[in-house]
Amino acid sequence: MEIHQFHTIIQSGDAISDEMIHIARILRRWGFRSNIFAEFWDEECRPYGVPYQEYERFSSPGNVAIIHYSSWTPLISYALELPERKILIYHNVTPGAFCEPYERNKDDWPWWASRPPSEWLEYCRHMLGAIIARVDLAFGDSSFNRDELLELGAERAGVLPILIDWERFGPPLWRESTAPDSRQSPTILFVGRIVPNKCQHELVRMMECYTQVLGRDGRLVLVGDDESLPAYTRYVRDLSTVMPAGRVILTGKVSQEELRACYRTASAFVCMSEHEGFCVPLLEAMQYDIPVVAYASSAVPETMDGAGVLLHTKDPLKVARVVDALIRDNSFRRDVLTMQRKRIRRAREENPEALLLGALTALFALEEESSG
Repeated sequence: MEIHQFHTIIQSGDAISDEMIHIARILRRWGFRSNIFAEFWDEECRPYGVPYQEYERFSSPGNVAIIHYSSWTPLISYALELPERKILIYHNVTPGAFCEPYERNKDDWPWWASRPPSEWLEYCRHMLGAIIARVDLAFGDSSFNRDELLELGAERAGVLPILIDWERFGPPLWRESTAPDSRQSPTILFVGRIVPNKCQHELVRMMECYTQVLGRDGRLVLVGDDESLPAYTRYVRDLSTVMPAGRVILTGKVSQEELRACYRTASAFVCMSEHEGFCVPLLEAMQYDIPVVAYASSAVPETMDGAGVLLHTKDPLKVARVVDALIRDNSFRRDVLTMQRKRIRRAREENPEALLLGALTALFALEEESSG
């Protein structure tokens, strides 16, 4: 038996790609032949990617195909036709309505798009029901995603938390002092693609309140691919022009080492996203001992799991005041970091091999049940 994975793209700095690589390493350590079959990959991930068109020479009804779903592509259609036993890991699809205001000009569509992004995203969400009917077992990487599978008709759906390779971070980077470095102006950080559902525009408005209403010094650093929806990126940049140059920095996509440097220099991590299937950067920020503020939407409360500061308002001045308190009130900051450290300890104590083994065991148990 061989166990292989399928996903459209493998790219550095992407949570799904990191999970796939981690799963492949575990499976190989167990002695299974295991590859990742994809349509695209960047140069850094080239050693892990195999063109899915080459899978024919690996295919066997005795194999297991793990299909990671975040968009509908020819690869997904191909994988569903295989005779293999199939496990779906659902990473969520963003509702198309978020994109509609920023796609009126065809020149603003992503390079790969042949239709408006909102229509494509809704099609991807629609096709999830068809995928569920073709797989043997389905998992969401959060309860939020699992519930969507159940709503779309999955008879059985579980939660397989996204498997994070904590070794790539090393030990947690707890700081001896919880107080931010007073010699440097604060850096407020968010990590994620520049797309409407992640609401970077609201972070810019928060930063305007932080600097111009509260009168604080500092900068907002937005890390992430800024080419997904050019009109939205322009909107975020245009909003930032009301502040002096350097107050808001869009880095674009960065390397792993550059990302680590951004985390190491951050004073606070703020997330105003309205739709997340998991949101790994929340845990990454906690791992780097950065106090986290997040809006309580979608899977965010589940990922935070009682840590950080969870907000039920998006009022930019109220958010700015919370961020300011985290930076200036060392007692508040220390209490928040204490809870975050407990959250990271719980996350790091999860045994990814046991989680993966549990998913495979469930598949084989279903097989025995159906054959019996």
